[in-house]
Amino acid sequence: FCRGLNRNHLGRLAVNPDHRGKGLCKKLVLELIGKACHMQGQAKISLFVMRDNVPAISLYQSLGFVEQIYPEPVSGILANCAYMVLA
Repeated sequence: FCRGLNRNHLGRLAVNPDHRGKGLCKKLVLELIGKACHMQGQAKISLFVMRDNVPAISLYQSLGFVEQIYPEPVSGILANCAYMVLA
């Protein structure tokens, strides 16, 4: 995670395809949220996710993330991403 737009931003999350479907991503995201909150003293969390990555979007939504409009111009690969924040 890193700081961005006054939030703890989770970046480049990935789970080896051989280990998907085992709850590892959920565990990873929850651990990162906990660590970010502990180190930074706040629970404002954001991330980008590819719009065609339906399983990841569903996971993030189940954890309380909602899509928002990114407040700055985006281009390149980010143009195909959803910006999500922990509500």
